[in-house]
Amino acid sequence: MKISILGAGSWGTAIANTVAQNTSRVILCGRKDHIIDSINNDRVSEYLPSIELSKNIVATTDLAYAVNDTDFLFIAIPSGAIRELCMNIKNLAIKGAIVVCSKGMEKTTNLLPGEIVADVLGKDIEQAALCGPNLALEVASFVPSTTTVASKNKELFQKIASFMNTTTFSCYFSPHLKSTQFYGVAKNVTAIACGLVSALEIGFNTVSSVVNCGIIDTINLCKANSMISDDFSIAPAGIGDMYLACASKKSRNYWLGNMIGSGSNPAELLNSSVVYEGANSVKSVVELSKKLNINTPLFDIVYRIINSNSIDKDSLKAEFISLLSKYN
Repeated sequence: MKISILGAGSWGTAIANTVAQNTSRVILCGRKDHIIDSINNDRVSEYLPSIELSKNIVATTDLAYAVNDTDFLFIAIPSGAIRELCMNIKNLAIKGAIVVCSKGMEKTTNLLPGEIVADVLGKDIEQAALCGPNLALEVASFVPSTTTVASKNKELFQKIASFMNTTTFSCYFSPHLKSTQFYGVAKNVTAIACGLVSALEIGFNTVSSVVNCGIIDTINLCKANSMISDDFSIAPAGIGDMYLACASKKSRNYWLGNMIGSGSNPAELLNSSVVYEGANSVKSVVELSKKLNINTPLFDIVYRIINSNSIDKDSLKAEFISLLSKYN
């Protein structure tokens, strides 16, 4: 069985290290020669410098070698790069299932990662989505974790779980491919808001209330867009991923909100090399809410702040405090 991961960043490498516990060879494909050489020669990646990687990982920059005739093709790259990647592999020999591990929405189309894959590679290609809740470093460090694998085909889930389940990593099934991916978008936007409120030092009660506002916005959008939301409270990719993103200072999106709330310029932070999927997706989320005529007050605030040059802390405090009454 050939298993390949496209994307040698922290998440793709963590997935490869997990799969490598159950298989003698897993291919990890990246673009940077020095990272690939370091993985192959020294068993270390600069994205996860404290982790000794499995000798079963074979790293490469050869996209065709990774893709051709693979049984399971994992895509673990920023959501904004998925379309270009799919265009690059469209004419290769894709014979197996694709497992999308990216979170976000495409800015120009408002499509979810799996929808982008279907748009470029065809709707008949078999798909699953790996949706968390997971921090890459902890997964790579074998910290006990669960993840959601969503697919319309439970048999596909079972095949994926058979080589991903370990003593410290467990896959949970969801049949709701679209809504599970959307949960990953919404939790990142909510995490930005939580980081903001935390930096403003209003209080943890307020942070918790903001999480609730994000959950309400998420469920309302799912219902209005014909996405199942009944499993949000029990799915690891629902409330579990929301908690992780909004409570952990290791969360990129929480950190982004916290830095903005502490006075950093949003534009300068977003021009860095760090990818903040919540900031990249919030425009699509707000556009979706307007299209569906659904009020999403929390997401609207995040969108405005992300696109501002600076913030007034006192005004922002007052806005978040008044926000809570809008969800009565």
